[in-house]
Amino acid sequence: MDRGYKYCFKFINKRVIIPYVDVLKLEGKITSYKSLFIEWCQKQKKEFAFEVYEDTGNDALKHFSVKLLLDGIIIAKGRATSKKKAEETASKRAYYAYQKELSNL
Repeated sequence: MDRGYKYCFKFINKRVIIPYVDVLKLEGKITSYKSLFIEWCQKQKKEFAFEVYEDTGNDALKHFSVKLLLDGIIIAKGRATSKKKAEETASKRAYYAYQKELSNL
């Protein structure tokens, strides 16, 4: 930091980012299938909903099953230990089912 921003930027870029980080791989990585699906639905003006249709087990080991509906039609299901994870699983399955349409984002 003694030599200023430009030197610090070059140093970090040369010593950390270039040898250890694959920027092109990071650009194409999907971190949330749910947000990607929601964004696509909003752009296409389609209605979507996540519905919990089953929760089984006791409090310590509960599982939730979620349906993902697109314009009132079930397109994917997901099951996990939390509602959020189950929604993400259903969204991931929907992404692969609708990959051509969703990749145009």
